[in-house]
Amino acid sequence: MKIRTGFVSNSSTASFVIIGFTVPRGKFTDRFFLEHLYGRSNLDQMSEDDLEDDFNDTRWNNRVTVRNHEEEGAPKKETLIGVVVVEIHDDGDYADEKAIDVEDLLEEAAEVRNKLNLSEKEASIKMYIGTRMA
Repeated sequence: MKIRTGFVSNSSTASFVIIGFTVPRGKFTDRFFLEHLYGRSNLDQMSEDDLEDDFNDTRWNNRVTVRNHEEEGAPKKETLIGVVVVEIHDDGDYADEKAIDVEDLLEEAAEVRNKLNLSEKEASIKMYIGTRMA
């Protein structure tokens, strides 16, 4: 029997482009994002585990995303918040051909920033390109 001693990984990755901004990690809670960014209410009735599950489902299944860790594509010690322009998984997916109005993306990212009550100085909008664990 042979034993592999090097790095072994069954994980996959996804490449992405997000128009958005960063804030210091921990600035906002999952509850805050659900209420202010995703417009959710009645969260007081949820357990902390259910709240965390709901937040994770919401942020990964929404055009507006919150990435909290480097493994998710966020810069070190930052939370990346923004509009997903494209995300391609390494399992052979291809991006759909389409034209996207950059002004519309910038407006949408600014609306996200406004929902979180952040100023332009606190959260300047940029394009983030990277890879995350999928």
